[in-house]
Parts: sequence; C-alpha cells; structure tokens
Amino acid sequence: EGTRGIDRRSRIPFEASCGCAAQIASYLGHPRGANRKTRTKENSTLKLDEKLLLVLKSSGIGEGAHDLAETLLKAFLTTLSKSGTAPARIICLNSAVFLTTEGSSVVDIMNSFAEQGTKVLSCATCLEYYDRQNKLLVGKSTNMKATVEAMLGFEKVLSP
Repeated sequence: EGTRGIDRRSRIPFEASCGCAAQIASYLGHPRGANRKTRTKENSTLKLDEKLLLVLKSSGIGEGAHDLAETLLKAFLTTLSKSGTAPARIICLNSAVFLTTEGSSVVDIMNSFAEQGTKVLSCATCLEYYDRQNKLLVGKSTNMKATVEAMLGFEKVLSP
C-alpha cells in the first residue's frame, strides 16, 4: 500500500529490508503471487529460477548498527531459502565476500543455495582487498566484467 507508484524492481529491496516475505514470494511467482512463467530447475526443496540474480553488496542490510545489519541479512537469506525459490546466481560484492568465506554466520545458507544449483560468486578484487582469497568456502571468485554482464543479462535482479 505504501509502495504504490514505486517501480516493482525498486520495491523489492525495500520490502525485503522490511521483512515482507510475502511480497518477495509474490514477486518471485509463488502460490500467493502472480502466475509468472519462469524456466526453473526442479530440486529437492528449491526451484532454481534461471531468471533471478541476487546481488549482495555488503555483509548486512542497511546502514547503522553493524550487528543489526548482519541479523537482517541473515533473516533475508533464510526467508529466501524457505521461499521455495533459489536464484540462478548470487554475486557477492564488497564486504559481502565475508558471507562466502571462513567465519561466515551464513555459510550454511550459502552452501544450501549452491547445493541446489545456484552459482555463488565473490568479487575477486574484494576478496583480495579483504585478504580473503584463500578463505573462500562457497563458490568461486569472479570479476567485474562478469558481474556487469549478469546484471544486464538477468531478467530479475534482487538486492536487499
């Protein structure tokens, strides 16, 4: 209701940050949502949405208290993993590379996406900057060219 007039793509990060899982599910085409025809790969618990790219730009959601931001991102990833849909690709930029490396509190969630067929990629420049290149636990490193190509090529780009 309060998001009328806002482009659907802009609304998704806002709704995700507010914990509106039903709105995310609707956007992704789940039972209570619109009937979207998407090419999916059947898996044991999640459907891989070949049109969906998830871009994580930091190790948390929003600005302010770091521990709150991390809690919100963990809740977002947990909610997404329980939505029944897995993104085809997850790209981690900047401090989001901490989500795929040693010490991550969400490594199990990231691994579950990877096990369902999601390509999990972490920015090589960011891994190097944070000295994490030898601590990568999930997925592989990528470059900015591949990141830009993905952001331009995917039909749906989600970023909390």
